[in-house]
Amino acid sequence: RLDGVAVLEQLRSLGVGVPVILMSGYDEQDATERFSGSGLAGFLQKPFTAATLTRKVRDALDAP
Repeated sequence: RLDGVAVLEQLRSLGVGVPVILMSGYDEQDATERFSGSGLAGFLQKPFTAATLTRKVRDALDAP
């Protein structure tokens, strides 16, 4: 029942260092403004294909 901002805050407060990819139907600039400085690993605009999701997840996992 949490929104994306609250989920990210919960993950960070637990010290969970997993990469987080934001998915939204809004454009990237509008959607990511709320997450400024939170260390998002990427952004996906809805709708997206399975191939695009796979590529974005791989990029996030391979990032330093």
